[in-house]
Amino acid sequence: MKFTPEQVIEMAGAAIDKDKAHAYAGFWTLTEDDLTRLCTLAADRALEAAAYAAETNGVDAIPTKGYKPRKRYVTDSHLRRIKVAGLYGDDGRLNPSGLVFCCVVELLYLTGADVGVVVRIREQADPGEPDEPHVCSEGIMLRRDKTDGTSRPVIVEWTPRLRAVVARLQALKVERMAKKRMAQRVVTPWLITKVDGTPMNYEAFSNAWQKAMKRATKTGKVPPTMIRDLRAKAATDKEESHGMGAASDLMDHTTQTQTAAYVRRKKTRRVGAVR
Repeated sequence: MKFTPEQVIEMAGAAIDKDKAHAYAGFWTLTEDDLTRLCTLAADRALEAAAYAAETNGVDAIPTKGYKPRKRYVTDSHLRRIKVAGLYGDDGRLNPSGLVFCCVVELLYLTGADVGVVVRIREQADPGEPDEPHVCSEGIMLRRDKTDGTSRPVIVEWTPRLRAVVARLQALKVERMAKKRMAQRVVTPWLITKVDGTPMNYEAFSNAWQKAMKRATKTGKVPPTMIRDLRAKAATDKEESHGMGAASDLMDHTTQTQTAAYVRRKKTRRVGAVR
């Protein structure tokens, strides 16, 4: 199927680079539902990815100059309501995968990382792949999927809230292993796993997010929210509490100008008079 230039620009954020794009939810074999899910992805590499999408999907021209960045800011209240919507199903009962969903949402916010990076976090470093995301003594080591040479390893240092969510995920993993027979147990080095014990992936989380958003928006108290809005919230809150430099480090941006594009002003800034 072919897409409009506007749709291609939205989908552009799904590409990490040309070699890895195929790992993301069937990016090049999209259905209408896939299109909705892919619009939640960050667009750091929009120009390069859009060019590749244009070539692959047959779009002739992409008016990138007319693309307006999102200004949506996710409040703390909205974040809590989204978690609750994912924790319980349509029947009001606890969702079997609800706790993991809440933990992933929390990690996305606390680390400012992309879904594709967070779901690959290992419980400890792999000597064969030391740059893969993993839990370490200092915090969580992350490295965004960018073109070689521009991405730097970032250690998101421990805070009580970050320790709590990692501990919860580790406990859930142990609990699920204990409930299964020895032959049914799935041993995996990854921190985040699905109900069946297999590693979490982008598509599974995206599906859970869409279901949670349908429930959350029914009340009218949560506006339509994309997954990538969590990364913008992380940048905004970090900039407000620790400054643009710290926010830029968290986002793994090479310049603060890049970070400024993510920051979404949510309240009036206070400054002193010149004299």
